[in-house]
Amino acid sequence: IFYESANLATQVKNKLKDLKGDERAEYREQNQAIVQAIPYFKSSTKVIRKLNKRRNLIYENLVMTGKEKEKELRVIDDMILARAKQANDRYAQYIKELE
Repeated sequence: IFYESANLATQVKNKLKDLKGDERAEYREQNQAIVQAIPYFKSSTKVIRKLNKRRNLIYENLVMTGKEKEKELRVIDDMILARAKQANDRYAQYIKELE
């Protein structure tokens, strides 16, 4: 769900750039929850991208044993899941506040 929501946030952000005046204000109002969440999705995507790079480096490491890799990868995977969950929870909170 995180990547779908992050993609939606990017699409809304890009569309806002293209719109002007009243049309932009109306679109912003219609998509207020995702607009509020855009900065959080952007920062979360950046953090997750860095964690994935770290994950790939560990996976490709020839010095670490399988057990060491497994342990480190589990920690990074937990960090990725936690950050994605935080972003989704923040978006859900914005939606709930608008209801």
